[in-house]
Amino acid sequence: MIFPECFVTDKKLFRQISVVFADALGDKKIKLQVCPLDLGVAKDGRFNSLTEDFRNHLSSDAKILVGPDYRDRINYFRFKDSTEGVLSHNLRKARLSILLSEHNRRNDYGEFLNKFDTLLSAVSGVPKQIMYLIDRNLRASRFSSLEILSSTFPNLDIEPLERIKWLYNNHIEYDGVYHNPEELVDFSMDALGFFENVIKSYVGKFPLGKNRK
Repeated sequence: MIFPECFVTDKKLFRQISVVFADALGDKKIKLQVCPLDLGVAKDGRFNSLTEDFRNHLSSDAKILVGPDYRDRINYFRFKDSTEGVLSHNLRKARLSILLSEHNRRNDYGEFLNKFDTLLSAVSGVPKQIMYLIDRNLRASRFSSLEILSSTFPNLDIEPLERIKWLYNNHIEYDGVYHNPEELVDFSMDALGFFENVIKSYVGKFPLGKNRK
């Protein structure tokens, strides 16, 4: 599944697809294998969760059901920096959790909440991981990179990350979000948007090297 946007996806479309998945799956507990990509991530390749191993399979076996065929625009890597791998994996998980959020909300509210917790944990770790790719300095705290992230990418809106930090420090409010599924999904969308914007900012400032394979 490749979204046509570059890096920052259409969240309204995400909500619509989430409802379609929920209607299609019903109450069946089928593990849906989906790899949500956008065209920007696919073309750059560093944060693409599809590795070189998938190239031949997609070229020969994939069927295009809706939209353009983007397969020849996907950049695959056999080897990645381990931090790139973590970010690729977490971006896929964050997007998938939202695509399946309506199904989980209807059928397994505990899993719905668990995916929310996992999403916030993944997104709150993005700044220190991105900064590690830039300066190779390890940081103990996931929120210790807020200031340097803002100075590195001055046009990046860090408000969603500040909201996550605030929520972690206010357990009553966190519990309140648990009991308001619409607010929880909106919060998730904003968190994913922040993740995507960090990737977009990084790729814009540090383009892929010509010799990278």
